[in-house]
Amino acid sequence: MIKKLEVLDSTRHQDLRLMKVSSFEFARKTSLVGLSISEMAKTFMSYPIVFPEEGEEVSPMGILSYVKDTNSYLDEKGNWKTSYVPAYFRLYPFALAKTGRGNQAEGQEEMALCIDRDAPHFESNMGDPLFTADGKPVDFIMNIFNALKQHHQELTATKQIFKKVAETGILQSKELHVQINNQKNITQKFKIIDMEKLKQLDDKILADWARTGIMATIYDHVRSLSHLTSQNRNVKMSLS
Repeated sequence: MIKKLEVLDSTRHQDLRLMKVSSFEFARKTSLVGLSISEMAKTFMSYPIVFPEEGEEVSPMGILSYVKDTNSYLDEKGNWKTSYVPAYFRLYPFALAKTGRGNQAEGQEEMALCIDRDAPHFESNMGDPLFTADGKPVDFIMNIFNALKQHHQELTATKQIFKKVAETGILQSKELHVQINNQKNITQKFKIIDMEKLKQLDDKILADWARTGIMATIYDHVRSLSHLTSQNRNVKMSLS
């Protein structure tokens, strides 16, 4: 989705203007989105939430489409179809990037505020300035920076929590087979929580997860899997 990431700089972007864009057309080709634990409670009623099949990170992802480079949650005008829009899209065209400074091991790595210079929000000379006349970020920019840092912290905490969940061995690999118009076959691989293995965990682990809220999040994930079905008669789906 991000095409040209640039670190926001008062010298380089002093005259840049941010135009309000109501359409989410920029997310048209995004089929997966990372979610924090707080977002899972808001999205499980709309999106299937799964975990990546490969890689070391165990980060929950919302499936926006079963077809790569498409987004089933946008209508033809670029409006979002559900009431909750994930933070990743709401904070666009802004993002964070690591500067290489700070102590990553202690969770104090420095992050820089960036923009997608090719975003439609910057296509016009109209809109709100990003900096004051003396080169200081306007309040809106600082609010965005703080929101991005908070979201980044939540995503990091979410990954750490589900890494511990995965270490108990309760994640299982699944394949979702999708057939469109009896012709196009698509297979998606991911992991979900095995409820039978969950029930067999030590009572101390389950009690701790219930006390800390992890169990509620797990059930958000499990309930979201009901969306791994299709209401379109031209689309057939099976999970194995």
